[in-house]
Amino acid sequence: MNPVFLSICIALHTLSTVLLVGNYVLSALVVVPVLRRLVPEEEQSRLLPALVARSRPWVLSSIATFIVTGTLMLVTDSHYQGFMEIGNPWSVLIYAKHILVLGWIALGVYLDMGVTRRLAGARASDRPGLLAQFWRMNGLSAAGGVIIILLTAVVQVM
Repeated sequence: MNPVFLSICIALHTLSTVLLVGNYVLSALVVVPVLRRLVPEEEQSRLLPALVARSRPWVLSSIATFIVTGTLMLVTDSHYQGFMEIGNPWSVLIYAKHILVLGWIALGVYLDMGVTRRLAGARASDRPGLLAQFWRMNGLSAAGGVIIILLTAVVQVM
């Protein structure tokens, strides 16, 4: 691949990583703790869906960018041996990472489409359970993103 084009792919992939992982990490480490401490549950059940809706375009565009740039970077990597060809340690790690990425995205979709949407219209009696589920899943999403970044770092030095 042309070095300039590859550099652009890497930059866009990295920017998407910052946006997507940063979304969950910032939410888990800053936004959610502040909301839990200072905002009543009824308000949280209105604020969290609004925050998720506001971040949705960034999340979706990051995922789309991941797919395009990641595919281009993968198929041009000298370690890549073909689709589902696992013939070296690099390919084992890259496939494990991508399985984690798919699970991570599925978790994010469930958090957005399931928990957050139910929270928006929840009765008072359902709010505590849904908020707790949101907090847990948001923390898992943040941790998953960090693990994926760590695997990416390992794969890069192989």
